Amino acid sequence: WKGDLRDHIAKFAEQAHEVKTIDMELIANGEKIMDLERRIKSVFKTQSDLASNLEQISTNQQDLHKELCSIEKWLGDNKTIPTADDLKRQQTFKLAQEIDLSLNQLESSVNDTIKSLNNQTTD
Repeated sequence: WKGDLRDHIAKFAEQAHEVKTIDMELIANGEKIMDLERRIKSVFKTQSDLASNLEQISTNQQDLHKELCSIEKWLGDNKTIPTADDLKRQQTFKLAQEIDLSLNQLESSVNDTIKSLNNQTTD
């Protein structure tokens, strides 16, 4: 019976070691899961901030478009020899168009970034 007891003790020690190893892996994986959860929350916050910024950019673009349409209408109604102020307005309009194009490109880039972040979080 002493031999059986030694065998059982050895088997118990071996199984206890296996349980300890598995328990350590579970703890490590739990920490990894918590880290991933923190990262996902950070990604969602960043995504929310980006969406908010995009909304603000869109609103600014709409306001700019309304102002430019108003200026274009006024210029169309008041056809005279261009003055220095008229030339400055034209330059400003051209600059506004370039800014609008840049903002559209930025919006597209940000949307691509959001899609990429979403794809990374779903994978």
